Amino acid sequence: MLAFYLSLIEGDEAKARFEQFYQRFAPRLFAVARRILPSRELAEDAVHTAMVKMIDRHAEQFLEISQRSWDETMAWAVTIVKHTALNMLEKEKRTLPLAEGWDAPAQAEGTVEYHRLVELIHTLPETYREVLELRLVAEWDNGTIARRLGITPSAVATRVSRGLRLLREKVREEGYEHDGQ
Repeated sequence: MLAFYLSLIEGDEAKARFEQFYQRFAPRLFAVARRILPSRELAEDAVHTAMVKMIDRHAEQFLEISQRSWDETMAWAVTIVKHTALNMLEKEKRTLPLAEGWDAPAQAEGTVEYHRLVELIHTLPETYREVLELRLVAEWDNGTIARRLGITPSAVATRVSRGLRLLREKVREEGYEHDGQ
């Protein structure tokens, strides 16, 4: 991949600086993207996209920063990779919604109550609906949900708790009371 990036750069000095940068920081930049994105492939895409941005849009800035300090260069590059990964995650959320029949694994229960509960989950605000679908239906753990949504596991736990409270209220409004709460 380095050869591809170097082919995009003009000037021997700029090529040499970018090669040093790439050798030194590419694994760290991949680690940053991997912490944000749910798969290795997406993280690789994010780093590649960020590298191309650095070369195409920010070549002069890269050369200036890299001549001052590698620490500054790394911080600058991490920012670009982080924003690229977050943008990809947001785009993935918009373009890859949960499948229409997302509740298929639990349909074996075949109960009217179950389907009504799914309908009630769909009426919740997006913030709570999304985490409840992933937690209760897909049976993902908080860490996986956090990575998917780009939030912390504690934020997931909070949203699950609040979402369940709202869901309980909706169930009570439907006329169902449960002693165990």
